[in-house]
Amino acid sequence: MTLLSLTGAGGTGKSTALVALARLEWGRPLDCIEFDSIGVPEGADTEWRHGAIEHWVRVAVDAQREGRDVLLCGQVPPGELLAAPSADLLDGLKAWRRRWRPGRARCRAVGSRRSTSGSARPSA
Repeated sequence: MTLLSLTGAGGTGKSTALVALARLEWGRPLDCIEFDSIGVPEGADTEWRHGAIEHWVRVAVDAQREGRDVLLCGQVPPGELLAAPSADLLDGLKAWRRRWRPGRARCRAVGSRRSTSGSARPSA
């Protein structure tokens, strides 16, 4: 199973995309989660964000054990997601960045790891 991440700056349409993606039939169970749904404290800093990222990676690891994928939507730097302590427990991880420009919006793959013998390694 895989942790999918849709990231980007505020106002680029991530939450709107998450709602639309949650309605699709994926052929297997997919939990669609908004990163900020755990609540963001006043004055949240990098240390808090790293802890929150680790929380969501662990949620994905638990979902993986139950045969589900997770789509996490929020302002999550892909490098920090890949560097989360529990990221190596995931079978796979893919990240897309949502960009918005006047007249067009798009998503671009920005990172991916697939597990090999229990350890996530960069994909080729």
